[in-house]
Amino acid sequence: MSANQARRRDSLGTSLKDNSLTVLEEFRHHPLDTGVDCTRLVQIHAARNEDDPLACDLVHVAFGARPKFEALSYRWGDNDDQKTILVDGKRFGVGKNLWDALHFLRGRAENTPYWIDALCINQRDTEERNRQLRMMGHIYFRASTVVVWLGRKYLQFQSDIEESQLVRSPSTTKAEPSAPSTDGQDQAHNAVPGEGSSEREMVKELCADGYWNRLWIIQEIVQARQIKVCFGKLAMTWAHFTHLVTMHNPDGGGPLRLDRHRKERYNGSHTLQKLLGDHEAAECKEPKDKIYGLVGLAADAHGFPMDYNKSLIEIWTDTMEFMNGRGLLLESELVEFGKLVKRLLMGTQCGPLQQALRPYQPEKDPTLVIEDDGRNPKVFEQSAFLLGYVSHVGPSTTESIASLQKLDEWAGEVQKIWQEFEKITQGV
Repeated sequence: MSANQARRRDSLGTSLKDNSLTVLEEFRHHPLDTGVDCTRLVQIHAARNEDDPLACDLVHVAFGARPKFEALSYRWGDNDDQKTILVDGKRFGVGKNLWDALHFLRGRAENTPYWIDALCINQRDTEERNRQLRMMGHIYFRASTVVVWLGRKYLQFQSDIEESQLVRSPSTTKAEPSAPSTDGQDQAHNAVPGEGSSEREMVKELCADGYWNRLWIIQEIVQARQIKVCFGKLAMTWAHFTHLVTMHNPDGGGPLRLDRHRKERYNGSHTLQKLLGDHEAAECKEPKDKIYGLVGLAADAHGFPMDYNKSLIEIWTDTMEFMNGRGLLLESELVEFGKLVKRLLMGTQCGPLQQALRPYQPEKDPTLVIEDDGRNPKVFEQSAFLLGYVSHVGPSTTESIASLQKLDEWAGEVQKIWQEFEKITQGV
């Protein structure tokens, strides 16, 4: 830490013991340079005491400078439970779970810069949010480590657990976790201590954690080169964590499901169509993220249009036209895929008004007739069979009442249609 940073931290700590954080000016993000691929990183200030205010700095970095950083993966939690931290000496509101994560990180790795979405993205700037979310996959891939924060609540299980007592997996390499060893020494080392202990209850709670159901963490976990899992007071590698889970809860859910996705990331199975189908039940607060949250992970979704200003029906249209224009859908899959995307975006309770609702912007009337040159994504090819045709249009209600002749003509036409129907059904 520089001398200036230390002096500023000391002055902040002294002043805030006597004054509320609310007296400070609210933090506002400085705009990012739109001419280069760049982002912000968080530098957490060290603290002498546990109750010192959480303070950090935001720095702008260009990807071309090859910055070294770690990326945080966590649940945002309830927005109603807000805590205040200091960013560049000004107050900034964060959720309780992120506040706990920052406390944990502050005591673990001084001078480590982090990418944290709630801080590094100006959530009030939709255009910046669109640009940064397109980079999410690259950010988590370029991070030296993705830090998974599962929460402070696991302290309740850890009063009688030391990190050295937990089930351990064999040593791992930096690239990928190795398969469990089978020699006698490792088997003894991997033995499960205290089958009825707090450790087993803790793992049960870990596997049921709502974190694993979040949609965004699919991309964050799968893209990561290395993962550190933190919960309560403990931290361990992904390999150790998944081995711990397997020893206590080998049913394949939660983290083990994501571990399988990590192993499949290079076999070409991560298509947008498959990802949307596989993760239909994944949870997110923003319906648009049901699509946008998986685009960065899909091998065939480069160039997908992401725009949070668009309505749900516009995003449905974008998705269908993108898939159709790239030839990513078979003709037989069009209808079912359209239904899937509609369910993801709108569920079953969303009415037409909610689907189309967005800030009004005047625009030209769309062309009703589309010329198809074989490459227009707005033209969907679908096989069809002629089941019938309109042979006659009957009179209106007013005409039927006023003109008996028109009514008789309509009755005659109905009789002709009925006779034709009988011939067909009787095979004549």
